[in-house]
Amino acid sequence: MSHWHWAGRFRHLLVALALAVGAVGLPGVIFVASSQSAAAATNQGQAIVNAAASQAGVHYCMGGGNTSGPTHGSGGSGCGGNTVGFDCSGLVVYVASAAGIRVPRTAQEQLQTGVSVRRQQLQAGDLVFMRLAHKELHVGIAIDGERFIHAPSAGGRVRIDSLDAAPYVNGFLGARRIIDGAGDPQSP
Repeated sequence: MSHWHWAGRFRHLLVALALAVGAVGLPGVIFVASSQSAAAATNQGQAIVNAAASQAGVHYCMGGGNTSGPTHGSGGSGCGGNTVGFDCSGLVVYVASAAGIRVPRTAQEQLQTGVSVRRQQLQAGDLVFMRLAHKELHVGIAIDGERFIHAPSAGGRVRIDSLDAAPYVNGFLGARRIIDGAGDPQSP
């Protein structure tokens, strides 16, 4: 196996171990062990963020991703050979599933899921949508009111970006809350 394959496995093992024993920091993300006194919705939102952060560095792959994780996708941009990865909506499907929530596969369908929230009300695990020059509709997962995790585009990898940075600030379209009790999310 290649060095990168083992490095990816090692990164996932470290994240899983850190989550099991408490709190750990990754670039721009802080994982916090859930307390029983925290609201279930907060725990679900943090579970979504934790699942997304554990995929940091995974390749973008058009059509890639399902409830089990990264896939070969549709063979389009960003994927070739043995490369597996996520497109933006595939990452959302995977991370929502990790929190026990079922969402539709496409960003357009995801835009109709849950309930609308204003930018100022963003919480961990909310879906953020934007229209960008290279994508008609893009979706990511809010970490907080300023940062989000997403699978950007061909040649990219799952990463954290600022909602206040170009091109995201100008393309921001809206946000949806998909956690249980937020409207009409579907549980598996």
